[in-house]
Amino acid sequence: MVNDICIVGTGMIGRSFIDLCGSYCPEATLHTFDTNLEALTLVNNSRVHRCNSLKELVTMADRFVFCAAPWSSFIEVVRSLDEMPKRMIVGIARPPTEETWYEFNEQFSDRKDLIIPCIGLEPGLTEVLLGNVLDQEESWKLLEIQCGGIVLPVPQNPLKYKRLFGDLHLPFDWKQSYYLEFGRIRSTERFSGLELIDILEFGQLECYHDGLRVPLVKHPSLKTVRKVTQKTIRWPGHRNCLNILRELGMLSNEVDPIVNPIAPKRFFEIVNQNLLTLSLEDRTVTILRIKATNNSNETRNISLFFRDLHGQNSMALATCLPAFFFIKYYSEVTSIHSGVMLPESVIRGDLFFDLLNFLTSHNVEVNNNV
Repeated sequence: MVNDICIVGTGMIGRSFIDLCGSYCPEATLHTFDTNLEALTLVNNSRVHRCNSLKELVTMADRFVFCAAPWSSFIEVVRSLDEMPKRMIVGIARPPTEETWYEFNEQFSDRKDLIIPCIGLEPGLTEVLLGNVLDQEESWKLLEIQCGGIVLPVPQNPLKYKRLFGDLHLPFDWKQSYYLEFGRIRSTERFSGLELIDILEFGQLECYHDGLRVPLVKHPSLKTVRKVTQKTIRWPGHRNCLNILRELGMLSNEVDPIVNPIAPKRFFEIVNQNLLTLSLEDRTVTILRIKATNNSNETRNISLFFRDLHGQNSMALATCLPAFFFIKYYSEVTSIHSGVMLPESVIRGDLFFDLLNFLTSHNVEVNNNV
């Protein structure tokens, strides 16, 4: 039985996690903290105790979840718990850089707590699935990660897209994207490598390079895989529209105090806010799949399909459910592990299949023939 859970961050992800606890852990008392008082006031749940500071929060429970809270807050609470009894600290949080991650890992690796950062959809569940594929006895020459949230019906705007999170920012910045080649990190331009894919329920979709974080996966089998790519799934035509907007200068973040006091991309986001925001009638599906090709050119897939549930959109669920799994399996996991561990190092073997069963029980369609 789960008695108390501390939740840092009460934005969309935090509120989704609170709703999950209400549906599946009704016996638990929830303690929350957020420096954003506006977000905190949106938490409307009589079972939630609002803490006035992180110092107050850390005394409340043995399970801590960081729901898209800043990395600095994550580090602050980890430090605060140093002399406490053993805890589980789960972070739906990303280190700003690869170097930040290695510094964190070195600083807290000998802790008695179990500290699991980077457990959301990506990073997190993506690496867990990838690790399971790499654990198989087969030798793979190509691993293609494809992930993204789509809106149904197809949005009637040129981008065929709506944001699945609530703020103004649109993920349309041109920057480097990463992939792996025999375990070595390579870079390419974001939105390159466009290809069409067929997914039975939805017909034809498109995907393009979008691995924006240097992979932290260190599985030994990666060195034998010719290529590992990570691409985002969208409705066909999305990438072409982005190219047109870019050529018109509408996606530029450059600001000129005299000629151009607001960046064109920011102006575009403000003007099109309503057009690109989910309506009450919209449904969403978040897809995560890994297509694995072996040395005999045989192809296998593991796919997860998240759908809206209990008023939460699919992307929020896909982000929260992996962290929720750790909270539910606290006793089994903390009896074996301690220190800083990446999710794919913990969720292996039987626990991986427990995760798939857990997801299935939470309205996630799981297809696995790897």
